[in-house]
Amino acid sequence: MDGHGLKASARKILRWFSPGHSGGRLPLLVLALLFATLAGVAASWYWTQPAAAQTTQSALSALSLTDITLSPIFEAETTYYVGTAAVGTTRTTVSAAVESGTTATISPADADDQTVGHQVDISHGAEITITTSATNQLDTTYSVVVSLG
Repeated sequence: MDGHGLKASARKILRWFSPGHSGGRLPLLVLALLFATLAGVAASWYWTQPAAAQTTQSALSALSLTDITLSPIFEAETTYYVGTAAVGTTRTTVSAAVESGTTATISPADADDQTVGHQVDISHGAEITITTSATNQLDTTYSVVVSLG
């Protein structure tokens, strides 16, 4: 129905409720109660949005690699780094600190499970990733690409 037809229908309804209409008319009080009820019903109809899914990211609180300088300097919000290794470095120990309830998974696997810490053999262009996970948070993956100095 176009706007003109809608207006015409509204006029017919209002005329039907008007005091001078010859057909059976409803008292204005009933009409007022009807509109008040409809307004109340309309006001109570609202969209309840479900609780938002967690969109916060899990994060590291610190990251360091022995004999490797990170660029840029570590910040939890930065996820990509170039790590410049000292001349002659062939292995690094990756230290990744997380908040309580968060875990960190380092890849590649520990190259020496007899030594304390997570050891990674490195070469030029090697990539080390650290993925953080926490309940009700999105995982975050940090990458360090190694450049031999």
